[in-house]
Amino acid sequence: MSAMGPAKTLAEIRSDACDQALIITSAFGLPAIAMGFIRAMSVGFKPVLFLNASVLAAIICITIWRRHVGFGLRAGMMTAGLCSVAVGGIVSYGIGTGVIMFFVSSSVFAGCMFSRQFGFILTALQAVALIRSEEPTSELQSH
Repeated sequence: MSAMGPAKTLAEIRSDACDQALIITSAFGLPAIAMGFIRAMSVGFKPVLFLNASVLAAIICITIWRRHVGFGLRAGMMTAGLCSVAVGGIVSYGIGTGVIMFFVSSSVFAGCMFSRQFGFILTALQAVALIRSEEPTSELQSH
């Protein structure tokens, strides 16, 4: 026992950190989605906005019922959510739009919540996805 109370296990620390990430994402995600819909009124709707809204809705549901949801599902949803925002942003807006931070965030989050190996594997998969997104398609090359 430490001077600050009972020592927490790594699993408890990870669970608490995941809960905090869910709460913060839920709180900051709502205004971000609202701004996305407001922006869409002037520049047009893109399907990624509905993907992001769906991911946020799932994260909010998991946040509300986080005490009844296992750690793997909570951390997996956060990781998948960050990845889907990154992929959707690149497909809709391109690489130079700031979505790379979501790739980095998802790898770091996965490494902290699961293992370094999982974080490295996710980073490698994302690097391949980025490289593939910059390759011209065969249809464009033939014209």
